[in-house]
Amino acid sequence: MSSRTIAARALIGAALIGGLSLPATAPAAADGPPTPFAGTAVEGVDLDGAEQVPEAAPVLSPGVYRDKITSSEDGWRAYRVKRTAPASTLHVSLTTRPTSYGDPSDFNTEDLRMRLLAPDGTECFDDTGYLGGSSGGTTPFVTLSGVVHGTVPRSETTSEPSCRNTGTFTVLLGRDGPSKTLPAEIQVLEEPPVGDLQDLPKGVEETPDTKDLEASDPTPVKGGTGFTDAPEVTPGTWTDTIEPGQVRVYRVRVDYGQTARFTVNGPTGGFRYPSDGLDSLNIAGVLYAPDRTLVEDPSAGTYGGGYTTPSSVTTDRVRYLNRFEDHTWTSHMSGWYYYAVNVGTSDLGTSLKGQKIKVAFTVEVDGSASQKVDYDRTAGDWGDATEGSSMDVGAVLPWLAGGAFVLVLLGGGAWLLIRRLT
Repeated sequence: MSSRTIAARALIGAALIGGLSLPATAPAAADGPPTPFAGTAVEGVDLDGAEQVPEAAPVLSPGVYRDKITSSEDGWRAYRVKRTAPASTLHVSLTTRPTSYGDPSDFNTEDLRMRLLAPDGTECFDDTGYLGGSSGGTTPFVTLSGVVHGTVPRSETTSEPSCRNTGTFTVLLGRDGPSKTLPAEIQVLEEPPVGDLQDLPKGVEETPDTKDLEASDPTPVKGGTGFTDAPEVTPGTWTDTIEPGQVRVYRVRVDYGQTARFTVNGPTGGFRYPSDGLDSLNIAGVLYAPDRTLVEDPSAGTYGGGYTTPSSVTTDRVRYLNRFEDHTWTSHMSGWYYYAVNVGTSDLGTSLKGQKIKVAFTVEVDGSASQKVDYDRTAGDWGDATEGSSMDVGAVLPWLAGGAFVLVLLGGGAWLLIRRLT
């Protein structure tokens, strides 16, 4: 088994924090417009090649951070993360959104790299994410999520013992892209140890068929600019107004035992295709797991006068042990799944450039919620022990910042309600 396959099977992450944290105004980049990233500002330490990580590298506690990642073929941006409890699982995710490409004939690409190292230097995770100019000028987020497991199935013989130790781990992030620096969002989570994995349902080996969902009576919604301010949507059809080049993000609750499906139904609300050179309109609906892992490779739907090729994506049936399967590992976590809708910029014609387009999309969640995961919170500070040890990843608040974070969540919920009503 290749190291790439092992890394892919190990992916699990931290992005659920962003879906629950306070939706803040996106910070403005010093050399450009506001970015869709939030969190505490942090500056990682740039390293060249195999240079040692200095003590000055910032220590990231569980939470959400924003930084700028420099483009380099061999360099790294270094951080540190502490594992505080034996057999806990560490999660790190990195999210960026390139803006310097879009035409499929443009060979600009964006590569993300991540390495997670144990205190003794043993490599516990290594993977690369890639995105090039995509169909119709759509430019979704580029995400990469990594994990250091505290518990693995008995059949997994490749796990390094030192990767399960407590101590300070090293996080190395790298990117290689057309722009010198790019704003990014980093999230860190320490997940409590899990009880006997043998007690959990087996992972799903086969992926379900993707199907195009028919639109029903729509409900208006105003999507977020990124993961951290994404409003909740439920099963049904929704409409939002989106300018070409923009991405709007929504979050959908999917529990263990459930399967979620999403379809971009296309432009609506009296939209007519102009006759000044527009052959088709390209709209991508891209789905991310709670750890911000890309659920499926992005593909844009094509919508034209008299024909439609919708953009549809689906999760697998969500199970905890999917994370150890070859084909269904992206649907391994109960919690918020993020749906990003992006209107392309190619071949719009003069009448549509800069114009907002009303877009309809449909959500379906199938199956009954079941099989919560039993977490052992007897070691480590996981919050109020009176809450019990049975919870799913959606109940992640006790892993973060205690009661103060709950107040932030309540404030964020009120903000979302006001946003939905305006």
